[in-house]
Amino acid sequence: GTTPEHIRAMRSALENFPQQWTPPARRAFLSSRSAVAEFGGESPCALIGERINPTGKKGYSEELRSGKTAYVRREATAQLAAGAHLLDINCGAPGVDEPAALERVVYAVSGACTAPLVIDTSDLLWEVAAGALVGAVCGTHQHGVGVAGGATLDQTTGLEARFQAQVAHAALGMTRDEVNGLVLECLELYDVDTLEPAEEWLGHYFSVSEALTTMGLDIGGAWKRVLRDRT
Repeated sequence: GTTPEHIRAMRSALENFPQQWTPPARRAFLSSRSAVAEFGGESPCALIGERINPTGKKGYSEELRSGKTAYVRREATAQLAAGAHLLDINCGAPGVDEPAALERVVYAVSGACTAPLVIDTSDLLWEVAAGALVGAVCGTHQHGVGVAGGATLDQTTGLEARFQAQVAHAALGMTRDEVNGLVLECLELYDVDTLEPAEEWLGHYFSVSEALTTMGLDIGGAWKRVLRDRT
């Protein structure tokens, strides 16, 4: 608690300080080991290079399956030269070991350029589908995906919202038991009995963590320090 004397003393100490406060501009940053890209809020528009994506690119898909990286190194350099501030990395293609491919491509692109990377995987869409299925049979509002309780703007696209609506409409008329089975398949990233992450999901975690460590972030050491400080 406090006392009237304490409040008077605080007022006396602070009365000569300016009472107006202007909050800082809303913005965020992504960084690599040697470059920083600013985006959001009042920041300039950040351009994301999207060509490291196997959709519609037979040659890139073949390289992913064979373990080669010539395409991604070439595209990374070309997109930066064309003005990109960030580079999107997507390795999702039929017949591709996505965790292993992501690790290989992140290493290759990080060696070819300095731009911060945006890692793109299909895991988000599986989670969106699970939420849409549950909402469709339980009658809850289809909130869709979001970031930090709405505190951060422009972190998702309209495609996720469209996908959620499509899944929800497709699930209309299904029973809860039918949807329960589908949701468990969508969320195979975790064992729902033990609440332990599946091996595939752990592979994503370790490969991205290792890649970030090579970029200069002490992922494991920093977390150990947090745990040590808490105890």
